[in-house]
Amino acid sequence: MAENTTINQAVATGGSYEVIRKRLEEQNKQLENQIIKLNQLREDEFGKTLLEVIDRVRVRTENNCTPRDIVRINGQLLFGYNVFIGLKQATKVSDVFALYSLNESEGKYEVKAEPIKGSFLDDPLFLKQFLELYSYYKKAHLIQLRVINQKLMAAFQIGEKLGDIRVFRWGIADNGQVNYIDDRGDRDIELPPSYDFEWHKSSREQYVQGRHPHVSILDEVFVETVGGDLTIKVENNTEDGQGIYREAVNEPNQSLEDADIHYAKVNSLILLKILPYKEEVWRYFVFNTRNNEVLRVDEIGHACVQLPNDHGIIFPGGYYLQSGESKVFAEDVEGLRFKRRWNSPNGEDVLYVFYEHKEGKFALYSYNMIRKELQSPIFGHGYSLYDDGKMVIFRSESMEPTRIHPMQVWQTPFTSDEFSAAQTDGKSDLATIGNAELVQGISELYSVSKLISEQQPSVQIYEDLIKNIQRVQDGYYWLENESLGGFAQQLKLIGDTSELVLDEFEKVRSINQQSAKALQQSQKDLHQLLREIQISNWDTPSPFVAGLLQLKRQKGHLLSLREYRYIDLEAIDQLSTKVDQEIEALGNKTIQFLSQDQAMQHYDQVVESVHLKIAKIKTVKDLKPLSSELEEMSLGLDALSEVINGLDIDDTLQKTAILESVSIIYSRINQTKAHAKLTIKELSATESVAEFGAQLAVLSQSITSGVALAETPDGCDEQLARLMVQLEELESNFSENEAFLDEILNKREELYETFENKKQTLIDQRQRKAENVQSAASRVLKSIERRSLKF
Repeated sequence: MAENTTINQAVATGGSYEVIRKRLEEQNKQLENQIIKLNQLREDEFGKTLLEVIDRVRVRTENNCTPRDIVRINGQLLFGYNVFIGLKQATKVSDVFALYSLNESEGKYEVKAEPIKGSFLDDPLFLKQFLELYSYYKKAHLIQLRVINQKLMAAFQIGEKLGDIRVFRWGIADNGQVNYIDDRGDRDIELPPSYDFEWHKSSREQYVQGRHPHVSILDEVFVETVGGDLTIKVENNTEDGQGIYREAVNEPNQSLEDADIHYAKVNSLILLKILPYKEEVWRYFVFNTRNNEVLRVDEIGHACVQLPNDHGIIFPGGYYLQSGESKVFAEDVEGLRFKRRWNSPNGEDVLYVFYEHKEGKFALYSYNMIRKELQSPIFGHGYSLYDDGKMVIFRSESMEPTRIHPMQVWQTPFTSDEFSAAQTDGKSDLATIGNAELVQGISELYSVSKLISEQQPSVQIYEDLIKNIQRVQDGYYWLENESLGGFAQQLKLIGDTSELVLDEFEKVRSINQQSAKALQQSQKDLHQLLREIQISNWDTPSPFVAGLLQLKRQKGHLLSLREYRYIDLEAIDQLSTKVDQEIEALGNKTIQFLSQDQAMQHYDQVVESVHLKIAKIKTVKDLKPLSSELEEMSLGLDALSEVINGLDIDDTLQKTAILESVSIIYSRINQTKAHAKLTIKELSATESVAEFGAQLAVLSQSITSGVALAETPDGCDEQLARLMVQLEELESNFSENEAFLDEILNKREELYETFENKKQTLIDQRQRKAENVQSAASRVLKSIERRSLKF
C-alpha cells in the first residue's frame, strides 16, 4: 500500500513515466509466468507434438526415373514419376505410376510395392485415354498429383506452354471407393489465388503536387520515384524530400505519373507494389503503421496470404507480423505459389504449402500460433499426410533419373479431427474448454505480453495494448477460472497501469520531440560548419582560428545536449567524435600554416595600413573605426594564442617560433593603439573646446527659456530638474577634460540661484495676493456689520 502511494505521488509530481513503465514490466513478467504455467497444463492434458523426422525410407522403381509427386489414397501411396522409355513402342501406366504401402514395425518404417492390377489405375477407360495421351503427345509427362474435393487428379504437360495440360480425375466416395471419371479436370486442378487480399492501383486523386510531389496511400504513407530515388515518407510534406526509406531507381528523370504504384491494406500493414519508370522488375514493400518502419520483401511478388487471427502475412521464404517482427529464409523461392493450408486440430500449428510448377517443388512452412514463429521450411517434390499426423516427404537430390528414391517420414501435429478427438477423455476443465480454444487464448495473452516487452513504446502501441486487453477479457470466459491462473485480475491490473502509462507517455513524447529537434538542429549546424571549414584557400590565420573556436563551441553545445531527457546519446557520441576528428584535422592545418614565414604577413599589412591612416585622420569620429579594428585584431591574436597553447605540437622549437611571431605582431598592434589614443587625445582637445562652448551656450538659452516658462513655484522645480539632467549629460560628455569642470560647476550654481530666486519671487507674490484678498474680505464683513445695525 505504501509503495502504491509513493508511485501515485510520483505520478502527481510529473516525470513518472519510467516509474509506471517499470511497474508495467513487472506486471508483465507475472503475466508471462502465468501463461507458461497454463501452456504447460495444456500440453500435459492434450500432449505436445513436434514437427520432426522420425525415420528415412527408400522407394525402388523398376526403371530409372525422375520422381514428380506423391499422394495418399486409402492408406496407399500413389507415386508418380517420369521415365525415358527409349526403344519401347508404348508407355504403360506402370511406367508412370506406382502404388506403395507404408508399414511400421517397432518404430521402423518400410515401403512395400503394391500391384496396380485390380486397383483404380486398372480402369479400362483410363487405360485407353492414357494410351492415347502418350500416343498423340510424344513429349507428354506428369507434372502433378493432387487430391482435392474428394477427387484425385493427375496432371500431364502436353505442350510447351504451362497451360497446355491434360488432367485425369477419379472420384473418391465416402467409403473409400475410387472410380475413374474422365480426362477433363483442367479447371479442378487450378491453384487458389496467390493473394487473399486485393491490390489497388493508385489514382490521380492521390497525387500530391509540390516541390517534392508524391502519392498519398490511404493518407498514412507517401510514395514517390522522382528525383533519382524511390522514397517512402510518413509525412504529407512536399517541402521535404527526406523519408524513412529510400533507394535508387534506374531512371532519375521521371515524373510522378510514370511509376505504377499498387497497394493493399492488411490490418495495420500496408503492402506496396511499385514499378518505377523503364524498369521491368516490381518492387515490394511492407509498411507497418504501428512503428512507421519499411521493409523491402520482393518475395511477396510470388504469393502472399494472411496468417490466422490477424497475426500478419506469410510469403514464400518468410513472414511478417503485425508487431514488426519478420524473418526471411535464405532459400530459393523463385516461382513458388500458394497451394493450400493445413490446420492442426489443436489449433496451435498451421502448415502452408507453396508449389513451384516447373520442377514440381514444394515448400512447407509450419507456423506456431502460440510462439508466433515460422519453422525452417521443408522442401520436397511431393508429400503425403496420414490421419495420425505422419507425413511422407520425398525430394529428388538431382534431376538425373535413378531407381532409388529416398524419402523422409515426419511426425507432425497435423492429424485428422477424428484422430485428435480420440486422444482426449473430455473429463477435465481443460478438456471442457478444448485445446483449440486454449491455444487461441494463450496466443492472445502472448500478444498482450509482447506488446509490452518487445515493442518500441508509442501512443498507438499503448492504445493497442488497452484495446487488446479489453478484447481478450471479453472473448475468453475461462480467464476468470482461478485454477487456470486467474488471468482476469492480472489483465485488469495491466490495463489500469497501461492507462497511466499512456497519459505519461504523451508528456514523454513531447520531451522526446524537443530533444530530437535540438539534436537535429545540432546536426544541421555541424554539417553547415564542416562545409564552411572545408575551404582550402585560406591565406590568413583568422579563418583557421575562427573555425577551431566554432568547433570547440560546437563540442561544448553537444555536451550541454546530454542534459536533455530521452535524447539519443549514441548519436551525440558520434557527433562528438566527429567534432574531435575535425578539431584535430584543422589544428594540424593551422600548425602547418603558422609555420610558414609569411603566415603573419596579413597582420603586418593591416597594422601598417592602420598606422598610415591614423596620420591622415583629422577628426575623432574618423579615428574610432580604426581603433575598433585594432581591438578586433587583439582579440583575434588572443584567440590565436589560446588555440596554439591548446594544440598538441610536439616540436617545441616550432611552437616557440609561432608564439614569437605572434608576440611581434602583438607589440606592433600595441604601439599603433597607443599612437591612436594619443591622436584621439590631441584631436579631442581641439574639437571639444568648440563643442563645449556651443553646448554651454545652448544650456544658457535653455535656462533663460526655463525661467520664462516657470510661472509657479512647482513649475520652477520642474524646469530645474529638466535642466539639471541636461547639465549632467554635458558633464558626462566632457568629464575627461578637467578644464571644463569649473565652468560646469559654476553653471550648476548659477542654475540653482536663478531658479531659487525666481521661486522665492513667485512665493512672495502669492503671499501678497493672499494678504490683499484677506484685507478685502475683512472690509466687506465690517460693511455688512454696519448695515445690519441700521436695521
